[in-house]
Amino acid sequence: MCPIFLPGEAWEKHSLLTDLIRRIRVMTLEVERRRGRPFLLAARVPENVVGCHFDGIDVGTWIKEQLIDILALGCRNFEVDLVAFRQLTEGLPIKLLGVIDDHHSSDGYCAPPIEVLRGVWSNWYHQGADGIQTFNFKYGPDPGELHWPMHQQAFREMGGAEVIRHLDKTF
Repeated sequence: MCPIFLPGEAWEKHSLLTDLIRRIRVMTLEVERRRGRPFLLAARVPENVVGCHFDGIDVGTWIKEQLIDILALGCRNFEVDLVAFRQLTEGLPIKLLGVIDDHHSSDGYCAPPIEVLRGVWSNWYHQGADGIQTFNFKYGPDPGELHWPMHQQAFREMGGAEVIRHLDKTF
């Protein structure tokens, strides 16, 4: 979801977004009941709680009311505040994912080498990430796409701290 409030109005109107998420949650729980298996709701949010606040996302309420199952953290940043989000979700079945976006990347790390990504993943797993979400990564060959081989390697390696433990990393 893109920002939906005008600058300066986001927190004033945060309850509107929370009400929308509540309504979506009711729908997903109904689908889950009919299917007889989980139907999870994920939200991609800014990399820290303050960023959520500025975007009108009352992530604390979302977590407390268990309106979501998965939080994907970050947009253009390798520095996500997993510790703060982990404290908010402690004891709850909400999963936290760090987000790697290969198109909307930070200015300093557009198409970084795999060693940089390993360093980021290692850091996130050390801080308690449950996994990694990719965005704008190619899963198959794409003529003219220069980063596809690195994306394939990333998919093979990002599965957990054990997978990358002995691989070269740049921090």
